[in-house]
Amino acid sequence: MAYNNKPYSLNIEIKENNYNIMYDTNETISFSYPNDPRIFTGTILKKYTHSCLIDITSNPDLSYYEKQTYKGKIVISYKSIL
Repeated sequence: MAYNNKPYSLNIEIKENNYNIMYDTNETISFSYPNDPRIFTGTILKKYTHSCLIDITSNPDLSYYEKQTYKGKIVISYKSIL
């Protein structure tokens, strides 16, 4: 007997706040990463309530190994954006 007949969905409702309203999808941003002195750049692929998914494949500061480790994407907090 199925108790939940709703199909599973990955669509997550994003609540707008002071941080995520300042940025748009496909916008190129600069950001820092904890415990790393470098400044990185990337493109926002998807926005979440307190973080965003960043495409880092075109970032010249990352090595090929680092890009492969993260599969070309990374999630960062809006507070990390410079």
